[in-house]
Amino acid sequence: MIQNSGSEEDAHALMDERKRKRMISNFESARRSRIRKKKYMNDLLSLMDNLKHENQQIFESIQSTTQNYLNIEAENSVLKAQISDLSFRISDIRMFEVFLSFRGEDTRASFVSHLYANLQNAGIVVFKDDESLRRGDHIDSLLEAIRQSQISVVVFSRNYAESQWCLKELEKIIECHRTIGQMVVPVFYDVDPSEVRHQTGEFGKSFQSLLNRVSIEEGEKELRERGKVQCWREALREAASISGIVVLNSRNESEAIKSVVENVIRLLDKTELFVVDNPVGVESRVLDTIQLLDLEKSNDVLLLGMWGMGGIVVHACFFIGMDRNDVIHILNGSGLCAENGIRVLVERSLVTVDHKNKLGMHDLLRDMGREIIRGKSPKEPEERSRLWFHEDVLDVLSQQSGTKAIEGLALNLPRTDGQCLNTKAFKNMKKLRLLQLAGVDLIGDYKYLSKNLRWLCWHEFPLTALPANFYQGSLVSLELENSYVKRVCKKAQVMENLKILNLSHSHYLTHTPDFSNLPNLEKLVLIDCPSLSEVSYTIGHLTKVLLINFQDCVSLCNLPRSIYKLKSLKTLILSGCLKIDKLEEDLEQMESLTTLVADKTAVTTIPFSIVRSKSIGYVSLCGYEGFLRDMVPSIIWSWMSPTNNSLSSLVQKFGGLSSLVSLDVPNSSSHHLASLSKDLPKLESLWVECGSELQLSQHTKIILDALYVTNLRESESPATTSQMPNINALALIECSSQVHVSGSNLLIQMGMSSEVSSNLKESILQNNQDCLLPHDCYPDWLAFNSKGSSVSFEIPQVNGYNLKTIMCHVHYSSPDSITSDGLKNLLVINHTKATIQLYKRNALALLEDEDWQRVVSNIEPGNKVEVVVVFGNRLTVNKTTIYLIYKPMGEKSGALSCTKQ
Repeated sequence: MIQNSGSEEDAHALMDERKRKRMISNFESARRSRIRKKKYMNDLLSLMDNLKHENQQIFESIQSTTQNYLNIEAENSVLKAQISDLSFRISDIRMFEVFLSFRGEDTRASFVSHLYANLQNAGIVVFKDDESLRRGDHIDSLLEAIRQSQISVVVFSRNYAESQWCLKELEKIIECHRTIGQMVVPVFYDVDPSEVRHQTGEFGKSFQSLLNRVSIEEGEKELRERGKVQCWREALREAASISGIVVLNSRNESEAIKSVVENVIRLLDKTELFVVDNPVGVESRVLDTIQLLDLEKSNDVLLLGMWGMGGIVVHACFFIGMDRNDVIHILNGSGLCAENGIRVLVERSLVTVDHKNKLGMHDLLRDMGREIIRGKSPKEPEERSRLWFHEDVLDVLSQQSGTKAIEGLALNLPRTDGQCLNTKAFKNMKKLRLLQLAGVDLIGDYKYLSKNLRWLCWHEFPLTALPANFYQGSLVSLELENSYVKRVCKKAQVMENLKILNLSHSHYLTHTPDFSNLPNLEKLVLIDCPSLSEVSYTIGHLTKVLLINFQDCVSLCNLPRSIYKLKSLKTLILSGCLKIDKLEEDLEQMESLTTLVADKTAVTTIPFSIVRSKSIGYVSLCGYEGFLRDMVPSIIWSWMSPTNNSLSSLVQKFGGLSSLVSLDVPNSSSHHLASLSKDLPKLESLWVECGSELQLSQHTKIILDALYVTNLRESESPATTSQMPNINALALIECSSQVHVSGSNLLIQMGMSSEVSSNLKESILQNNQDCLLPHDCYPDWLAFNSKGSSVSFEIPQVNGYNLKTIMCHVHYSSPDSITSDGLKNLLVINHTKATIQLYKRNALALLEDEDWQRVVSNIEPGNKVEVVVVFGNRLTVNKTTIYLIYKPMGEKSGALSCTKQ
């Protein structure tokens, strides 16, 4: 038992020992495992650090590669731009110094030939087109020659506007004048500049002849839709407005040619802005410059001048979307030759000028220009010449760190920003010339603003008036659109250099400034100022103003009388001024006024002085819109009513009215017609539409009675000449030129010439008293005759043929004791259509084929027509004969071979 008990104890002890060893072994194993794991984690962390470092290196390498790629791409873009610019400059070399535009048949062998020789003798390279070019398909080459010329000399002659090619040349010349600043020298050869400007007189007739011809060829609708006519009219008006040389007779041709040559030489010698081949960057030239200076061999102090574009490109970034002429004014005020500079930029495609004369620039070019300025001082924006970027501008203004290096600054803030800046921020900007703000609130004394400011554009100007200490004598343009201004200045401030004042959309503006303090103002724009009720009488002091725009000033009442004294004003816009109900007769005092826009006003009566005006071209008033000369007849008849104005009262008001020579009268009253010949002696033709046969009969009697009284008065007047005037033989042929005759023959041709009309003329010229046509059986005419001064007939239908010409032969006689006064008037009365056409003798000589076609076109087969001739008193019309001449349908010329039906 005792032995067994000891064995068990040993066994237990052995087991405990084994367990203890096993536990020790497990603990040691766990400890080693923890050590291995810790070492593994440390190795893993170390590996992650290494990977992170390697990733950072890779990222930096990628960034560097990307930046290198961007740099290479930028360099490639610059290189492409330089190559493109080089190609453009090579293709844009000005090959000619002068381009001659003229009408060949008028001046080629005379004036132009001598002018061309004198220009060549002066060493001037001249482009003068020849007939082979005009006959060929080289109009594109001709227009390219215009673009490659420095000056265009346009010789306006009577028939210049009759050529479509001449007008295409002129249109291109004016386009180059507007876009690239090409110089234009107009020469008015035997034509008045006003006739060219307004397309009147002989020049206007040639232009109308072209329009009639083109409208037939292309169709009136297509011609109108393509806007050809309007472009031609604008080109003629703009060219004729340029100061030129007038040659009204052959005796002063040599002096005129001398003046033209001297003028061209002066223009070619004009100093222009010099632009280097590479206007951006100087790094590529540094080494060449150092080598040229040879600094190692010289210890002297040297002066190095750097030529560039004078900041004109960077300046242009400020004026994107602005009117080109306004920009020129502003930049000229800064001492730059802006017109030449902008022309060069346009030539190099750096800026554009659209059809509204607005400057444009591609976004990439704009950003490039801004980056160039930014790159000169990337970390110190106050040292840059111009500030555009929002953060940079705010940084400089908020820290008041501006310097004299800053010449231009632009900042646009939203109104909800609520941030106020102090005017002291501008204290050190002594050279600041261009300041453009929008939604900016400034507090402090405005004396800190630079006195060199030329342009201040401040949209949403927060004050009700300019501060009392706002002294800006050098300011050229002040633009305060959408402002809170009530009056411009509380205290009189003289701004003698101000040319542009724009307060548009200032809804609180109630008073205009004292214009006597703005002696050089040229442009006044007050669009949409609803609180403005009156304009200061001092507006009459603006002796240099060119444009006044009061559009949509709905509270503005009638204008001060002093405004009508503005002799320099060219454009007056009053559209939308609902309370303006009257325009004064003094309007004619505006000698330079060419455009009057007064639609959507309370004006109901057009002033009589508008018709008398010699300058007004475009009018929009009382429902009339267009060129004044085209609307004169309609305007005058709108004035007339039995209870308002008679022709007598109108003539008294018109005085020296000379523009009214022809009237179309729709359903006029008998009262008006009765006074027509008495009160409008200058009226050459009349077209009356009657509502019925009864009214036609009444009107015919009234007209004939009035003509009889007029002719009787003229015959009794001692000042009346007794000799017959010399009338154009193509329209009116008077056969007997003897003073004392017992019989005379007269032939009037209405329509196109033909063999029959030629035979009639020949017979008349041979003084055949009976004036019989050869070949009485000739089938292409029909004859109707009657004793006395009138003949009635019905237009026959001739199958396959159209009426071409009406020949009126009159055989008349007069006592031997008096001298014949000849024909006075011709009436064509269409009883079927109830129309009367009246022509004075002088008008018959001036009518052309197109005018006669209007007469003939009113006569159709089946119409009952009466032709009446009115001669001077004491003359007897023995017989009146009408010959109708037909032509085959669709045939323009050639022999006639129809048969009577």
